[in-house]
Amino acid sequence: MEQNNNYKLLEKPVTNPKHDRSRVISIAIKSNCGQYRYVLKRIWNTELEVGAFLCANPSKADHLLYDETVFKCNNLAVQWNWGGFYILNLYPHYSTDPKKKKQTLDTDIKNSHYIKKISERVSIFVLACGNGHKIRTSKLIEGISKEKLFCLRINKGGGFLHPSRINPEEFDRPIRVFGEEAYR
Repeated sequence: MEQNNNYKLLEKPVTNPKHDRSRVISIAIKSNCGQYRYVLKRIWNTELEVGAFLCANPSKADHLLYDETVFKCNNLAVQWNWGGFYILNLYPHYSTDPKKKKQTLDTDIKNSHYIKKISERVSIFVLACGNGHKIRTSKLIEGISKEKLFCLRINKGGGFLHPSRINPEEFDRPIRVFGEEAYR
């Protein structure tokens, strides 16, 4: 049988040494009913820094499925030389329309628990939840050190720029929430 050389595998794959791992660990912590996602975790290098993004609510993504937000957070994490990231949300209810989010006392308690737990594991916590959530955001980040709090940028409305609204290549690093640079 003749081998077609046009489709030979590369003898040595091209990789970035900082991200040279053979697999990505991807975990979604969801409610039993599947309507709420508390944590999305993607880790590819445990030797590098791992950060977290706090967004508004999950739309579709889970441990296998990407959506626009996860795709862009992933690209940011790689650009920033992280070894992985977590996505947390102000509201854990899955919805492609944030106005239709559902809340229950039980899911709010669980969500707060996971935000606190993950914030203790990471050194960079990126606020990325958009406008209109100031009170909720303040409540959920209450115990997190200001030194850990970063954002992409602060919106004109005073909220934190959401990853789905950006071109990741334009953000070479997260910026401190409590610095002048956040308001540019």
